[in-house]
Amino acid sequence: MKLSKAFQEAESAAREHDAYWAEAVKIEFAVALERQRRASGLSYSQIAEKIKTSAAYITKIFRGESNLTIESMVKLARSVDGCINIEIVDKTQATRKWDVAELLQLHNSNRPIVVRSGVTYSDRAANCDDMKKAA
Repeated sequence: MKLSKAFQEAESAAREHDAYWAEAVKIEFAVALERQRRASGLSYSQIAEKIKTSAAYITKIFRGESNLTIESMVKLARSVDGCINIEIVDKTQATRKWDVAELLQLHNSNRPIVVRSGVTYSDRAANCDDMKKAA
């Protein structure tokens, strides 16, 4: 989906603020968690049971409406058979790993999600295995 020039300018201005980057990370985490949840075939209530919390809290997380600790993120990732991979990149290299069309698809559909970020599940799995070996 192509963004209008006005929207692109507004996004560019917003990128100057830490709040923009914090919200982007929340959304990225929620999108990645949803992808992995679907791949694992788990429901929100099953995740809530696994981490001993309420289904309402899980719904809030999947909406990207929650400030999570790293410990919470790890617990959630593990509940869907995933793991966390945090990286710092040069700000000129930073890009969204999701787009508006994908967010709508995640929200409105039960169909599988096509990963457009260039990082595949197998790449992430290799990272997780490497991290397990180092631990």
